[in-house]
Amino acid sequence: HWYRKLSALTYKELDEAAAGAAPGCGGLLRLEPDDPRLAQYLEGQQIPGDACGWTLVFAGPYPIGWAKGSGGVLKNHFPKGLRHLPGAAGG
Repeated sequence: HWYRKLSALTYKELDEAAAGAAPGCGGLLRLEPDDPRLAQYLEGQQIPGDACGWTLVFAGPYPIGWAKGSGGVLKNHFPKGLRHLPGAAGG
């Protein structure tokens, strides 16, 4: 299964794989805990980004979901059932 292969890869290997993609197309987006885009992503919002195509989104060192880049934004593909509600307690 693809997810088992993904979880077996190290962060460095994923970064190197993304570097081999066409410039600006797909790859990885690392969002640190203090980055406001992480909260936006977890709420299900689009976030600004230059990537085109599928992008694997990380929260710190952890892969958490996908976004698809087009026209200067990354369209959220984080599962709806896992999204935080804006202004919810603890989120």
